[in-house]
This record gives sequence, structure tokens and C-alpha cells, in this order.
Amino acid sequence: MLLVLPRPPVAKVGVCLGEGILDAGGRPLSPTEFTFAGALVVARADTMSNVQDNLDQWLGFERTSSVVSVAMAIAMDPTLGGTVEWCETTVVDGYGPIDWSGAMYFGAKINWQVSAR
Repeated sequence: MLLVLPRPPVAKVGVCLGEGILDAGGRPLSPTEFTFAGALVVARADTMSNVQDNLDQWLGFERTSSVVSVAMAIAMDPTLGGTVEWCETTVVDGYGPIDWSGAMYFGAKINWQVSAR
């Protein structure tokens, strides 16, 4: 399961308000640039070794031919199917037990920068 939430700083004011940026036709642009954080969580129903191996595959720490990591999937389609201008995975900043709504999971926290026009 991947939970995605805005993360401070949510948006860059100068970028989001345009600051007088014009496109080639002289029309003002209002690009947006956001920071998102996500929690990639794995149920702890299996052995801890299997849970950790599963998470490592999703993070790209352990490569297999059957799993595409989250970062690689985004790198293969940085426009997220044309819904954004670009999306880039920036950092994995947490790894280990995650409490979500009273249930314990094993997971990692991931950050992305996203821009759209």
C-alpha cells in the first residue's frame, strides 16, 4: 500500500504564482511545483525477513526481474501518464516500523518533487 500526502514545503510560492513567467506566445504561465511524501507499507503477516525483502524490492534496494521499484516506475513515466509535467523521486527518508491507524506495518517513507503547468 502506498499513502501519498503533501509535505512541507507543499508548494514554492514564487513558482506557483508564476512571477510573470510567459510562454512562447506571451501568455502568463502558472507552473506548480509540489513536494509529496508517501509511506510505502507492507503488512507484517509474513516472516520479518520476507517482509523486508518485499519492501527492499519495491524500493529498488534488491532488484528482481518480477518487481519494478516505485522510483523506477516513476522514472519510466515521469509525467505519470500525462497528468504532470514531471515527477522525480528524491529521497527515502525512513525505513522500519510504521504505525498507521493503530496497525503496525513495516515500511519506508519516500519523497517526490512534482511539477505541472
